[in-house]
Amino acid sequence: MKCTLTQRLDETRGRASGFDVLRLTLAIGVLMVHSVDIAHGLAAGDELFSSVLRPFVRIKLPMFFAISGFLVTASFVKAPGMAQFLWQRALRIYPALVAAVLVFSFVIGPAFTVFSTSHYLTDPLLARYLLNATGCSISFELPGVFGANPHPRTVNTQLWTLPFELGCYLLLVLVATVVTRGRATCLLLLTLLSSAGLFLYKVRAQGWVPVPPGPVSGYLLMSCFLAGAWLYLCRDRMPYCPRLFGLSLAASLLLLGVVPGGDHLAALPVAYATVYLGLRNPRRGVYASGARFSYGIYLYGFAVQQAVASVGWVPRVWYLNFALGGLITLALAVLSYHLVEAPTLRRLKTFAGFRRPVAT
Repeated sequence: MKCTLTQRLDETRGRASGFDVLRLTLAIGVLMVHSVDIAHGLAAGDELFSSVLRPFVRIKLPMFFAISGFLVTASFVKAPGMAQFLWQRALRIYPALVAAVLVFSFVIGPAFTVFSTSHYLTDPLLARYLLNATGCSISFELPGVFGANPHPRTVNTQLWTLPFELGCYLLLVLVATVVTRGRATCLLLLTLLSSAGLFLYKVRAQGWVPVPPGPVSGYLLMSCFLAGAWLYLCRDRMPYCPRLFGLSLAASLLLLGVVPGGDHLAALPVAYATVYLGLRNPRRGVYASGARFSYGIYLYGFAVQQAVASVGWVPRVWYLNFALGGLITLALAVLSYHLVEAPTLRRLKTFAGFRRPVAT
């Protein structure tokens, strides 16, 4: 009898989460990719996305969203109601985000701006940047900060994914509210329709170019979230199969790196490959224990790497930026976890005793 995703979930319960380890690995990979354009400029980043590493560089964010779709849907199923589910999401996202925005605005910004303190504090860019704490209106600039860097005037480029993440939560709630039966089928149809529609649009807009330029779009990320959510709802019937994993991973890399316009067809194979890896049993150790700091790495990484690049005595080479920036980022992520995230996560446990079945 073939093992299913549900059986793997039961086998891995109580152990170090493969999803957390995978998320940490992806976060470190994002730091490494960012170190190239931060140290050497936007042209170097474009070259990386056009190199033979292209599919491996582009798959990271889709995998993040596939993890989110699978785990957030699990959280939704266990929540006692819609309001409680949204409250859980808010507690998970916003406290650390608000703290990071305040650190960037009133610690990193004043330390690295070329303007006077009064000019900095009264500049409209600061007020606009503070709206990043909402997660909906994203601004990347602070007044006079990092203007001379190879990647100029950008403090937190990684925050561009936040509105899409929040949109995924609302879409999940909308599906659960409107659709009373066959929610898994609905999510699958949404994934397939969005993938096909965006594929046709991209091909029509860009043509059959051999290597479409740049990183993936936010709409592909939302499709990956939907695919991850669908896999969770189908977990009782979905096999946990190494051969299917190999095929899914190969298809993901080909679609993201080679097939013209293939990005938007990658959601389902990316989601399966991601969930398969997430349900592995990682060995306990220092690396597995550090997986809880991945959200802090996401929040602080880019700004710290920009700060390192702006310091004159540090050579602007990607591996030094990655190493030094990564160490400082890890320290801030540890503080974020223990001072902000862990206290709010303890509040999330108040919902752990509730269960509410979701129709599939």
